[in-house]
Amino acid sequence: MFSYNIFQWILFFYIYCVCGWVFETTYVSLKSKRFVNRGFLKGPMIPIYGEGAILMVIITTPIMDNIWFVFIMGMIGATLLEFIVGALMESVFKVKYWDYSNQRFNIKGYVCLSSTVCWGFLSVLLTKVIQLPIESVVLSLKPVTLSAVVAVITIIFMFDAVTSAKEAWDLRSVLLALTKAREEIAIIQRQLEIKKDIFAVQLSDKRIDFVEQLIDKRDEIFEELQARKDVILHSIKGNRGNVIDDEILKNRLDEELTKHQSLVEKLSSTSRWILKRNPGATSNKFYDALEYIKDYVDVKKRKK
Repeated sequence: MFSYNIFQWILFFYIYCVCGWVFETTYVSLKSKRFVNRGFLKGPMIPIYGEGAILMVIITTPIMDNIWFVFIMGMIGATLLEFIVGALMESVFKVKYWDYSNQRFNIKGYVCLSSTVCWGFLSVLLTKVIQLPIESVVLSLKPVTLSAVVAVITIIFMFDAVTSAKEAWDLRSVLLALTKAREEIAIIQRQLEIKKDIFAVQLSDKRIDFVEQLIDKRDEIFEELQARKDVILHSIKGNRGNVIDDEILKNRLDEELTKHQSLVEKLSSTSRWILKRNPGATSNKFYDALEYIKDYVDVKKRKK
């Protein structure tokens, strides 16, 4: 095992990335009753399976004769890897691309007991069944052929990884901007509601006071109004200023609503594919914005 060269290790990684994609896509597609191209990447590869498989090969080979040690070591190693990768991805992109929060005995949604046990069984399956024929094929390749295959796959893999990471970063940026826009909209709407309530109370109080005074002191009120003409004119101008303030707030609200819609449409035309590949994606920090986008994309897709 430790006699593998770097190209053989890399090819093992790619092969298990593909095997993981087949497993994950088949499982999710059957569960969803429709084809779902699972994974962070666009192509048929899920890197965490490749990483997990390499880790399993390394840590289980010295103990491969003891099936229980293989099960336990593979379970622990792969679970730690899944937790670290999940936490790191959420820290960078602010989205959980897999979430076990609805599973029992989970840790922050990154790992759960059922996935941990599954990793243990996969470790045994890989060590006892899968690795040997794959190893035979990889070791049979001539150095020139091996290098060429690895080079071609690496170019494709790196291009996919970079574009998918950019797609995920775009989603993060839109979620951040969308959340800020929604907060601004809520603030402006609240300001308009407060001004409306204050104006209604003031108008009601003035109307009641004016009617009462008009009935009791018609002549005195007329003389007082004449004497306070300048004050009244100033009050009218103040109310006019309030109307102008309302128009400014309404214009700001329209601008924020337009920005909100353009952000959603921008995402739906550029980064929506990452949500299609990860329908269970969620976000603690941007939960409302992400769910709104997912609903918007679903509605738009149904209209087509």
